[in-house]
Amino acid sequence: MKRTLCFLLALLLLCGCTQTPETPASSSLPTSETAAPVSTGDALAGPEALDAETVLLYRQADFEARQGVLFPLDELLAAPAEALLPRTHHYDDLFSGDAALWLHLLDYALANGYQGFSVPEGTLSPIDVTQRRALAFAYRIDGGKVLTMDRDGCTTVWYECQKPDTMEKFSLGLAAARELAAQAPRGDDWETAYWLFSWLGEHVAYGERTPYYFQRGHLLYDALVERDCLCSGYADSMYYLCNLCGVECLSVYGLASDPETAGGLADHLWNQVRIYGTWYVCDPTMNAVSKLGRPAIAFGLSAETMYLQGRNKPTGEYTDASLIPACETNFDPVTAWNASPEGALRSWLWFAAYDALEPTILLLQAGLLTRETKSTPSEDGVSASTNIPYADFTAWADRFMSETARADFPFRFSEAEDGGLFLQKSETDTRSFWRSLKLHSVAANGDGTWSADLGAATAVFTVFQSADGLYRIESIELH
Repeated sequence: MKRTLCFLLALLLLCGCTQTPETPASSSLPTSETAAPVSTGDALAGPEALDAETVLLYRQADFEARQGVLFPLDELLAAPAEALLPRTHHYDDLFSGDAALWLHLLDYALANGYQGFSVPEGTLSPIDVTQRRALAFAYRIDGGKVLTMDRDGCTTVWYECQKPDTMEKFSLGLAAARELAAQAPRGDDWETAYWLFSWLGEHVAYGERTPYYFQRGHLLYDALVERDCLCSGYADSMYYLCNLCGVECLSVYGLASDPETAGGLADHLWNQVRIYGTWYVCDPTMNAVSKLGRPAIAFGLSAETMYLQGRNKPTGEYTDASLIPACETNFDPVTAWNASPEGALRSWLWFAAYDALEPTILLLQAGLLTRETKSTPSEDGVSASTNIPYADFTAWADRFMSETARADFPFRFSEAEDGGLFLQKSETDTRSFWRSLKLHSVAANGDGTWSADLGAATAVFTVFQSADGLYRIESIELH
């Protein structure tokens, strides 16, 4: 049996440690009745029914009585990816070899509405303190804990839910997450993650905190089904949605700025997202509450910049480098995308998609800022002054587009009397139009220009390659 189990675990490591594949929009949450493997029967059994070839899965309602459904171990190990829980794979290296069985069985149990599982003692390899902490980080449901117990010759692992309807709501929330993930753009980490981040801000309301704060609003279900949640609902949604789409994402717990509290800080959850192999901070709650007058400046940031903006500071266990990776830089789309004429246009489109009166977002995500930045909109909402030096701004913007190429933007950049950056909306300002432009294809025209299909428009543009290898747009015409 031990040799068979090792073989199956090796097969699991080869086939099962990749991100969950794309799920069709019509899919629903897999259950033990619809996803392989098939249980040995609907009758509940106790731990005494276990042997070396089986696993006992518990639903929340039957957990206290330790009555569950018996499954063949080899069929659980062969379960398809869509029958497993979408979770971050950042910790897979911590559970290499035989320890991978912990993650696989928890993945299957929680994805299919079970609260936990039992196996005969000795089936699971011992894990250390770091691995036990990783279990709490990797499985986000309602702020509960993954607990273990050895009794009656078996090892039981279960998720300690905060409320009796937690798993039922989690199943509904996960089904909604799968449907939404199927709609997200794929193929580019930034586009996918930012689309999900923006969707949460546009479609999920920030809930009332008294007395609502202590009753609900903390679940994936609250965010994606009720469309009304608090920070944990936003963070958990981002966690599951990104991992469903193949973008690595973690949840982080700590303190952040809250003017409604006596000390100016409150408990908070946010995320870290891995884009093109590098980890960055994002805070979907901050993006949602920006509609209440706070700036939405919380995507693709370093941990230091996020602290400057929202005072986000992880608690002690989230500063362990073996569990939570460092986020040391701001995302720079110019460097990330500008390696080709297509990339130059992509950076230009990215630059055009932001509102003129939110310059902080634009500059933070360009990786330009190392300090807190403030903007002062005019009373009529058509211009804004910033404390960003105009010279710094132009030095960055000139890397990927000429002054001529900036002329078709929905806003104008100029130098204020104090030397700062001044922005003003132009007559062509139609934010919805700019946000609708997506780069579909680029073709060379043979005369030094390129034509690009942007969906809602066609662009003809010219570029040249700078000394540092980046491509710079010289001119562009939209048709």
